[in-house]
Amino acid sequence: MNIDNKTAVRYGFRAAFFGGYGPTGSRLAIICLTKAVEMNPNESLWHFMKAHHLGRLKRVDRSFDPAPSHEEFHHIEEALKIKRISIYTTHCAILYRNRAKTYLKESRANANELFKKCLELCR
Repeated sequence: MNIDNKTAVRYGFRAAFFGGYGPTGSRLAIICLTKAVEMNPNESLWHFMKAHHLGRLKRVDRSFDPAPSHEEFHHIEEALKIKRISIYTTHCAILYRNRAKTYLKESRANANELFKKCLELCR
């Protein structure tokens, strides 16, 4: 384990600790996870945790659009590229479902396109 990876693990542990303390903890966790991803972008867990906490903040703050953000999608898709495990796939499917529900109200074509992409990722 090199120095950057050890430091990334330290930031990851901090993020796991802070994440249990509501919205403020999630904000601190995102800061720690951003540093962890910078130091070790090949660790899928950091990407997954960051996507999870970004979604968590979005659900708490009602002023945002209810659809998942592009940053959430980026991190969960990166986690899936690195390591395909069921929890990442399930989380990704939930994000695509939520995005499709939001877009369904606006346009059926966008929802169908996102649904097809979701099915491709789950295969």
